[in-house]
Amino acid sequence: MNDETFEITYTLTPRDYAAMTSAITRRSFGRNLYTFALLVASVWCLMVFFMKIYDPLEMMRRVAADSISASAFTALLIFVCAVTIANQWIVWGVSYLHYRKLASAGSTITITMDETGIQSRSSVASSVIPWNTVKRVLREKDHMIAAISEREALILPRRSFKSEEDFNAAVVYASERVSS
Repeated sequence: MNDETFEITYTLTPRDYAAMTSAITRRSFGRNLYTFALLVASVWCLMVFFMKIYDPLEMMRRVAADSISASAFTALLIFVCAVTIANQWIVWGVSYLHYRKLASAGSTITITMDETGIQSRSSVASSVIPWNTVKRVLREKDHMIAAISEREALILPRRSFKSEEDFNAAVVYASERVSS
């Protein structure tokens, strides 16, 4: 049995919370493609509703013939593309707004990882999370994220570790316990 223990202490910042939110809500390319297709279908349905034309070829001929319709159609497609592409940035921005409502905003948090799991302590709450509860470990540029559900995770900022080697070792340590 390995007796290795990692303990860090840090103050939760809006950037930490935004990094966690972005990491656990990040979508795959396939999911973004699916979202794009649904939005394009929604635009198409709106056009059918307002133009009362059900034949796609006839609709495109009329849109091309009318510069106002062509401009509106182009604007809607650009909007759909922008929403699909910018989705992650929107989530990141909204997380900054939500941060102010968190009970743990600005609090000092101590996290300990050992063979039993991850223990988190702060002035707001304490919790013990066994390794079988952690769904995945994500390594981001400045954070390690231990996701325990689709919307909840423990944040371990790189800055709270004594060295880069300690951070890397903690990521490996957590990943090994989650994958086993």
